[in-house]
Amino acid sequence: ARNGGKFQKELLQILPKTNYKDLMIIKEGRQDIRFLIREENSKISELVMIITGEDDPVLIFLEGDINLKNISKMSKSMKIKGFEHLEKVDD
Repeated sequence: ARNGGKFQKELLQILPKTNYKDLMIIKEGRQDIRFLIREENSKISELVMIITGEDDPVLIFLEGDINLKNISKMSKSMKIKGFEHLEKVDD
């Protein structure tokens, strides 16, 4: 897993716990996908996706006025693995 667990652990220590909360954690085989969000004024202002597993670890950070359903739709056309899980989240 190319130190994916260590990578995720270090990232979670760096991210301020008071500012981010888990949106969802998905385990698919040996791969873990973790979504964290930061909310301001009841809107999602930041989305962090951490993927660890068999391949090199991946960190994706999005900032702005985030609509999870739109991000999921956009990721399909860009073929970004992992973001399809955002369709399961209620607004």
